[in-house]
Amino acid sequence: MAQINVFYDEIGNTLTVWFDSPHDEYICEETGEEVILMKNKTGKVIGFEKLNFSAEKPVNFQVGFETIAIKPEAISAQQITPPDRQQLGDF
Repeated sequence: MAQINVFYDEIGNTLTVWFDSPHDEYICEETGEEVILMKNKTGKVIGFEKLNFSAEKPVNFQVGFETIAIKPEAISAQQITPPDRQQLGDF
């Protein structure tokens, strides 16, 4: 299982999550919802940063993720919908 790194900056009020090595960061893209996507040279998202994030009581925890491969031709842009905010909650 790949390792994901999560950093909470209590002073800067940011939450940063890396799916890959931060050294591979090539360009950043702001989404307009106080989220910055970090991408590598090929445009793959390798992390994100949530701005204006604050946690009342920081907690240490471990999270496991599983990835699946999807062929790009198997889906179209119309089939991709953003996640339900009620389901995920706000950061």
